[in-house]
Amino acid sequence: MRSLLAYLLLLFLFFSCKQQEEKKNLSSHSPLVEDTNGDIVHTDLMGKSNVVFFDSSKIKKIAVTIPGILPLNNNIYPVGKPTIIKAGNPKITFPGQNPYEKPNFIAAHDSSYIAGTPYVVEAKAPNTKDQNSQNFSSYSKLQGLKQQNIYCMLEDKLGNLWFGTNGGGVSKFDGKSFSHYTTKEGLASNVVRCMMEDKKGNLWFGFFNGGFCRYDGTSFTRFSAKEGFFNNDIFCMLEDKNGIIWLGTNGGGVCRFDGKNFSNYTEKEGLSNNFVLSILQDKSGKLWFGTNGGGVCRFDGKLFAN
Repeated sequence: MRSLLAYLLLLFLFFSCKQQEEKKNLSSHSPLVEDTNGDIVHTDLMGKSNVVFFDSSKIKKIAVTIPGILPLNNNIYPVGKPTIIKAGNPKITFPGQNPYEKPNFIAAHDSSYIAGTPYVVEAKAPNTKDQNSQNFSSYSKLQGLKQQNIYCMLEDKLGNLWFGTNGGGVSKFDGKSFSHYTTKEGLASNVVRCMMEDKKGNLWFGFFNGGFCRYDGTSFTRFSAKEGFFNNDIFCMLEDKNGIIWLGTNGGGVCRFDGKNFSNYTEKEGLSNNFVLSILQDKSGKLWFGTNGGGVCRFDGKLFAN
């Protein structure tokens, strides 16, 4: 019994000492607290405050407007309704009927030149903005192109690409190399304005001040003023469904070439304008000529509708 009381007494003394120690440690980390004595300023020494009365009549009121909203894809525009004008009756002219003359017929003479070996350059990789395959890639002199000003282009039946240049002749690209044809290789002129491939696979080139020529893969056949052609300045060309070659000229009207004879149609024969910039044949076989100042002209083989 005595031993139990002694044990409890010792336990009480232990916890009492521990609490005293904790209080001592806590007081050692407590901040130092001092009483403050502020300076008292008498009201007679204080300045008077500046009082400004609020005048509500001077408030400028601005009406809140609805803010402008721009769509995220502001490069997309809704399609408006086009203006529809009913086509009037075209002016009909008949070649050979007053006051229009019949077209002139001139037998064609040609000059043939065996094509020289073209200058071949292995094409370098095209220039691209980055490695994105969807971006544009470009070919210039650095990649092997002869001249960077391109008037016309076509893809032949074999998949070769042909580029008509302004001063560099014509260049063929087979996907790996550029082959350049100029006057040195037999081309009639180095300024190539238009080109086409006929049904037989021959290539035709129209020139500025050089007439036109045919290339069969081996030789060039030239047609110009020396060979009796009407106009040396060619804007466009087309082979119709019957194999007839049509050539639009710069001031000389349109020329029909059947392989043996030239027929020339101008304003005298009923054409609306002598500057023919483009030619098209529709499904019915009618020819359409786009002119510089004379609108569009349709020809059915007998009548012009302007």
